[in-house]
Amino acid sequence: AEKEKRREGRRAVLLLLLSFAEIKEEMK
Repeated sequence: AEKEKRREGRRAVLLLLLSFAEIKEEMK
């Protein structure tokens, strides 16, 4: 169960980075 949690956390981090990069592009 812990392994699945870790995988979900990694996916959440990737989504956060993606949305952050998109916001950065829009601010230019």
